[in-house]
Amino acid sequence: MRKVCTGWKNTDNEYMSIELKSIIKIFITGCLWGTIGLFVKLMEGEGSSASYTSFLRLFFGALLLAVMTLIFDGFRAFRIGRRTLLSCMLLGVVCQGAFNILYSMSVSMNGMSVGSVLLYTAPVFTGITSAIVFKEKLNCIKLIALLVNVAGCVLTATGGNFSAASIVPLGILVGVGAGFTYGMTAVFGKIAMREKSSPFAVATYNLLFGCVFVAIVRRPWHTVDHPFNARLLLLGLLFGLIATALAYGFYFTGLSKISQAGKVPVIASVEVVVATVIGALAFTERMTVLRILGIALVLLSIIMFNMKAAGNKKRSKMNENIDIIIQKVDKDTELAAKLLDFAEGFSWQEVKKHTTELIRNWKFEDWETPFAALAGDRIVGMATLMKTDYYPLPEIFPWVSTVFVSESYRGKRISEKLIDYANNYAKELGFDRTYIPTNTAGLYEKYGYRYMKDIVNYDNGVDRLYVKDIRNDKDV
Repeated sequence: MRKVCTGWKNTDNEYMSIELKSIIKIFITGCLWGTIGLFVKLMEGEGSSASYTSFLRLFFGALLLAVMTLIFDGFRAFRIGRRTLLSCMLLGVVCQGAFNILYSMSVSMNGMSVGSVLLYTAPVFTGITSAIVFKEKLNCIKLIALLVNVAGCVLTATGGNFSAASIVPLGILVGVGAGFTYGMTAVFGKIAMREKSSPFAVATYNLLFGCVFVAIVRRPWHTVDHPFNARLLLLGLLFGLIATALAYGFYFTGLSKISQAGKVPVIASVEVVVATVIGALAFTERMTVLRILGIALVLLSIIMFNMKAAGNKKRSKMNENIDIIIQKVDKDTELAAKLLDFAEGFSWQEVKKHTTELIRNWKFEDWETPFAALAGDRIVGMATLMKTDYYPLPEIFPWVSTVFVSESYRGKRISEKLIDYANNYAKELGFDRTYIPTNTAGLYEKYGYRYMKDIVNYDNGVDRLYVKDIRNDKDV
């Protein structure tokens, strides 16, 4: 069983298009989450408690997301790997159940203002954890953006008014715990999406585990006088649809493609801006100068966190005029040693361990081989031609796989050159076609690949299998 990975974007436009779409989806999620306060207040007016409101939100959200999963991805999408299921359990128990309990306790012990301040430490926890777990770089601009974001969220949520605040050591610890559990949503979510499961299925399991946790720990139906109040249930259904099912649908589809988990809570912090605007319009809450300043800081931090460092731009311009050469890599050569060093520096953590072991122990059999993309004497990309991929399909081969290009060299059609070279090599070996798996439609069609069927990997994730006929291609 071999775990491989295919399909980096072939141009900066494609890469930026996918990244921009992911950012927009997370931004929409934040806007939808901004309606949470509205639903909470409306449900309080119908006699709901905080725990019952949370329960109805999770229950209806999970139910509606299950329907969305069936519509968009089919019943088979619910078959997810054990590691994905464990990540979903952590999402539900920690980021839904524990978060709701800790945040409620924080507000009760610290007051709304301090509770909000401690909650909005979440981006800091996400940034630090992502740097450790995913090796994401925190440059100076991003560190400043994190501080600006926290300050903006605090000012927007509190308006600078801390008159009702109370400082209790245990309360501070609980509040920080709320910020931490909220901040782990992007981290656990990114881990859950590693196996390329359906974003809607992951969101469904996330809310389902959260719902079960809240039901067991809080027994929320005992906290209200009329749990089956029709108006209350209708509001709960709308809460589950707008601020939950739709929000988490956008969230996980965006999270599955976004380059860095650390930027997710910063982008989603637009939630506090939307919530403040709704509060001013619907509940005549004061829009003070400090709140307006806070909104400006939140929006500024989102822009800052998505800025490219000046050094990256300079490197990109320097790389524009460099010729790229593709070469087959042979065992026990200087190029093989360079390829191992290149693989050890992968930013794609999902395949890093497998690829380094594959090259270090040279587990290529018969005609299997790696290819390297060279800019001068430096390797900037790689691909492999393999008998097997991460699927129980021994009758299908050869696979073009492990296609990877260094971030600073994307936009030069290097992935396309690697795939073409692998196809030409397969043609010389006498093969009539090659196969590429992916979970993204529209990525390989322009290179002559056509969709063949859905396939299930060893972790029960569903991917799309593409095939290309190379027999009659004069120049593959």
